[in-house]
Amino acid sequence: KKPKIDFLKMYHSLMLANPINFDEIIKMSYSEFIAEWKWDGIRVQLSINSDKIKIFSRTGDEISISFPEIESYFKNNKKKLVIDGELLVGKNFKPLSFNCLQKRLNRKKPSKKIIEMLPPFIKAYDILFFQKFDLRKRKLTVRKNILKKFINFSKIEILDFSENLNFKDWENLKKIKDKGTNELGYEGIMLKRKNSLYKSGREKGLWYKWK
Repeated sequence: KKPKIDFLKMYHSLMLANPINFDEIIKMSYSEFIAEWKWDGIRVQLSINSDKIKIFSRTGDEISISFPEIESYFKNNKKKLVIDGELLVGKNFKPLSFNCLQKRLNRKKPSKKIIEMLPPFIKAYDILFFQKFDLRKRKLTVRKNILKKFINFSKIEILDFSENLNFKDWENLKKIKDKGTNELGYEGIMLKRKNSLYKSGREKGLWYKWK
């Protein structure tokens, strides 16, 4: 009998994206992909065990101590899940610069003043586990639907769903990207194959980062 592994106590290697340019993009079928903004924060994995949380960086280091206030937002949560997302700072889900975020990183005891000035939030874009279910073998579109329903139902103030961008073809998406990166401060666009399973590491042909 296999020993039972507690998925909430461990870090799960993240799925990574490959860089891509527009000449490569137009060779693919746009209908097979979703597009999201590439947020200028730090990638985190949020392990949520009811009202207890662990925050892991993309390298698997636990950084919960730098953001002690995050756990307080989960005091009424009864669910168990693991979320993949971007940690940012700012109010009303409007991210401040990466330099502002850096002022919160690597601080073991952030002051009350800096907590008030630079409140964190999570742009959630994927979910690996929900309750006892391992969702990594489910399609991306299914996972995102489960994640969105949880965020809408739970009303946890610090979680925001990373919405898909609406686009009609690659040329249209390029215009959206150019405006977002030149005028609105986004880092680029993530392209993710709709039917992609959640696979650790940098699998070819599934997720792309377009800067």
